[in-house]
Amino acid sequence: MKLKLRIILVLFFIVLIGLIILQYRVSERNSKFDALDYINGFSTLAIAILTVFYVCTTSNQLDIMSKQLNEMKKDRELQNQPLPWLQNIHIEIEAPRFYFFPPKNRYCFQSRYWAFIKIINFSECPAISIDIFCRIVIKLHNGEEETLVSPAKGIDVLAGNAEYPQVESNRKNSFLFASDSKGSLFNLLRDTQEMPELHVNIMYKNVLGGCFMIEKKYYLLYPKNHESLINHWHTDIVSFPTKEKKRLENLLFLKKENPSKEQKEFNEIKNSYNYTEKSISILAIPIEGALNVMPLSTEEYDKIKNLIPYQYFKKSWA
Repeated sequence: MKLKLRIILVLFFIVLIGLIILQYRVSERNSKFDALDYINGFSTLAIAILTVFYVCTTSNQLDIMSKQLNEMKKDRELQNQPLPWLQNIHIEIEAPRFYFFPPKNRYCFQSRYWAFIKIINFSECPAISIDIFCRIVIKLHNGEEETLVSPAKGIDVLAGNAEYPQVESNRKNSFLFASDSKGSLFNLLRDTQEMPELHVNIMYKNVLGGCFMIEKKYYLLYPKNHESLINHWHTDIVSFPTKEKKRLENLLFLKKENPSKEQKEFNEIKNSYNYTEKSISILAIPIEGALNVMPLSTEEYDKIKNLIPYQYFKKSWA
């Protein structure tokens, strides 16, 4: 309103100054300039002011109508609302293994982490363009955070009251975290003050084009019966670079000079760390008050969509 008032005042003064100049020129040409000329001038001014008010009022009405249309659009999008809900989640930690990462040309001894989920659409309305992405947030002692990201999963359509996946052992519901080469998750699992967090996001649309996202957060902790095994694995991960330093240097040398011998040496190191327990399950405890169900604008949806870490794209969502 302040902006419109300023526009009106500016237009008013422009018209007023224009009329004054016009009347002055007329009076110079016609010495018999009488009251009728003043009346005509002020009539013209009044018409100009009324025109300005009419334009501003019409503009204001158009703004109101536009807002009403946007509200009607949002109400329409909120109708027939699906709800793909995270029904179940299961977390596993693999025993440490010896790996080679070709992109970085380095060897690593580490554990991998898996998150298995099951979602169900509690509504009778279908959800479309569903994206599910997870991240493990590790709070470091220096106040910073380290984020482990898993490749996202996409579902074209989830029918009303349907579950995903329909088969429990289906790998479609699995999320792999394979970038924790330093064992940061083990550090925080063994910490007595902080706990790592798992954030699960489900972004989706309804058939009318409305965009939404659900975010659930969990604390991760291990059962007491796995404490000795967690400590054992963590110790092996931390001590591995020092303990196997010479053999690692030899592997890098053999990889260039004698690849077949390098493979044999690689397998010897790998087999020397053969654990009885191949994996263990840890607990995912929902964080109270950390559940968010939010509508998204088209711009917000597209922005997040471009940052979702799918397997074949070098992007990360955080």
